[in-house]
Amino acid sequence: MSSRAPQDTGHHRLWSVDEHLADVLAAVRPLEPIELQLLDAQGCVLVEDVTVPVALPPFDNSSMDGYAVRTADVQGA
Repeated sequence: MSSRAPQDTGHHRLWSVDEHLADVLAAVRPLEPIELQLLDAQGCVLVEDVTVPVALPPFDNSSMDGYAVRTADVQGA
C-alpha cells in the first residue's frame, strides 16, 4: 500500500477517508479500452461519451420522451 503513514492514536492506527482514497487511487490503473459488438457490451462502461450531430426525432414526441405526474395531481381523474 501507500508509504503514507496513518495517524497513530496510541491504540489503533487510523486513516482518514482522504488517505484511504489516495492509497486506493495510487494502486489502481484504468484498463485498456476494448471494442465489443453492441449486444456483448451490456454491463460495460463507455471509455468516452457518445454524441450525435442531430436530435432524433427532430420534434418533441411525448410517446417516446415520456412524462411524469404526481399521484396527487391526477387523483380522481
